[in-house]
Amino acid sequence: MHIKEEDNDTDLGASYDPYRYKARSYKDMVDPFSSIIKNEEKEIESEIYGTIFTLQIMSKSMSSYEIYMLIEDKLNIEIEDLTIIKDNKGKYTGLVIVQLREKVSKSQLQQLETIQFKGKSIATQLYTSEQEYKEFIKSIVLQKLQLITLPMLKSVPLVYVYNFEGDQNDIKEVFSQVGTILLAEQKKDYFILYFSSEFEAIQASRLLNLSMINGKEIKLTLFYPRSVERSFGIRFCNDINIILNMIKKFGKIESSKQYQDGTIYILMENSKSSKKACLWLNNKKIDCSYISTFFIKYNEYKKA
Repeated sequence: MHIKEEDNDTDLGASYDPYRYKARSYKDMVDPFSSIIKNEEKEIESEIYGTIFTLQIMSKSMSSYEIYMLIEDKLNIEIEDLTIIKDNKGKYTGLVIVQLREKVSKSQLQQLETIQFKGKSIATQLYTSEQEYKEFIKSIVLQKLQLITLPMLKSVPLVYVYNFEGDQNDIKEVFSQVGTILLAEQKKDYFILYFSSEFEAIQASRLLNLSMINGKEIKLTLFYPRSVERSFGIRFCNDINIILNMIKKFGKIESSKQYQDGTIYILMENSKSSKKACLWLNNKKIDCSYISTFFIKYNEYKKA
């Protein structure tokens, strides 16, 4: 007997190999070349049999041992394999896949539907062929793949505003002309604006960046959540030493790189220092040129 719970893995095959299960109907097990079939076998030929079935129990908590005891006590058949399915967050879906060591009939299996598990009703589904079971596995995998969330490349970006003179109410009043602001956070030397849509955030950055407001030129930088760790890039500056001297006040610089096209990559000691330096440098004028900064992922920094 083998009992296991599914690991929190979107690849169902990582927990078990569905192709090793060979649930087949009673009719499939009859030798088609044999003309001798016992009378008692003819009587039960119409009954549906299989060794694999699923349970659907809408309970928030369950253990393999509890399900094992429930099934064996009611069916009096030993379990070969038992898998409790969880979602991508490790929570129970209520679905349990069971393989028995002997065939069970559909009518036998329905006995489980007459009882409850922790006050919850039980639904069963018997699979009578290998193909039927494979189709079921395929549908589960597709459902789980749909739940996988990709990095937030198309999420609503945060708008970092530097050099704005005023408080949270003042900045909300100015930027609400561009879009709906859900929240305005005031930091020591910059603001973070949360817009209701990606379009509004991008429009604000394009329209108001380098604008003169209350006698000061403000600077805006878009920041997509999870898009940055400790590194950022710089364009339109050919002297890396100037950059290093300018940003060392924000924190320790762990490493830096410059490429033939002039792009500079900087790796700071932490994400807080990286954000501040990237924001402060953006649109700075160096040698008659305005530099441009952008956040990058640490993995991209290592590849470069």
